[in-house]
Amino acid sequence: MYYEESIKDFSSYFTMIGDTDYDYTALLELYKEPCEYYGGILYSISGFQACGKTDDADFGKNYTDMNLPYCASPGCDIDESTVYDSEHFNFCQDQEQATTEYQVTTVDTSVLSGECKAQLDKFSPAVHPLTALDYVTNFEDYDISGDGSEYDLEPTLANFTVLCEVEGGYSYKFSDKLLGNEFSYYNGVGKKFNNQPICLGTSCDATKYFEELFIPAWNFDFDGNFRHKDAYYDSTGTPVAPGNETYPAEQYYTFLGFEAVSDVPTPKPTPSPTSDDSTSSSPALLVSIFAATLSLVVSSAMIF
Repeated sequence: MYYEESIKDFSSYFTMIGDTDYDYTALLELYKEPCEYYGGILYSISGFQACGKTDDADFGKNYTDMNLPYCASPGCDIDESTVYDSEHFNFCQDQEQATTEYQVTTVDTSVLSGECKAQLDKFSPAVHPLTALDYVTNFEDYDISGDGSEYDLEPTLANFTVLCEVEGGYSYKFSDKLLGNEFSYYNGVGKKFNNQPICLGTSCDATKYFEELFIPAWNFDFDGNFRHKDAYYDSTGTPVAPGNETYPAEQYYTFLGFEAVSDVPTPKPTPSPTSDDSTSSSPALLVSIFAATLSLVVSSAMIF
C-alpha cells in the first residue's frame, strides 16, 4: 500500500446480518487477482461457532462466516486445523462448550497460464515483476519534475532489457500515476511514474497480464479509502490524519498503459477455413470453434 501501517477500508465488500453473520463473497472475488499476482494461494473459509454454555450471555448465538478470503504466502497452506487453532475464530465466551465447524477450500485464481507462471518463477529478483523496481538505484535521479511529482525511468530500460532477455524474457515498460487527497501521504499532490521496466515470460500474454492481473492487484493495493494505524504527520510535524479511527486518506490509482521494449513477435492469425472445409468440419471442430468464440467474449467482458 502507499505507506507502512496503512489499512484499507473493505467494509463495502462484505455483508453483515445482525452482529453475528458475515458474508465475504464479494471480498473473496476481490482477492483473486492480488493473491495470484503476489504468488499466493487463495482459500475460502466458511463455517460457524455455536455458543453452548447456558449461563453465559451469548448462549444460543451462532457466529457465521461465509467465504472469508485468506491468501497464503508462497510455500504456505492452511486447513481446518489452522482455523480451529486461531483465536480469531473464538467468538463464544466459553470455548470448551462451543460447537465449531469450518470448511477451508482452495479457490481457483488461474489468470496466467501454467507455462507463464513457471517462467516468472525462474526469474532472478533483478528482473522478476514483483522485485525488479527494488533494484532501481538512486530513484531520485529520475525525478523530471524537480519536486517529486513525476519520474521517468526511460534511462534504465536498455540495461534492464539486456538482463531480462538473458533470462529468457521479454522486456516491457509501463506508466501509471497515484493521487491522494490532503489526508494522504501525498497531501493532495500526485505522483506519476513513466516508463517503468517489467520483464514477462515469452509465453505470457502481456495484455492479459496487465489488464486481468496487474491492474486489479494495484487497484487493490493503492485505490480506495485508507486510514493510518498511527497518526500521519506532514513534513512540518503537523498531524494531518488521525490514527486508527476513520478512513480519511482517499487514494486513486490510474494505469496509463504499457508497451513492449523487446522485439516481441506478433502472433500469427489463425487461417480461416475455406467454404469447402467448413462444410466438411467435424462436430468436434465446430464445438472447438464455438468454445473459442465464447472464451473470447468472456475475456473481453473482463477487461476494464
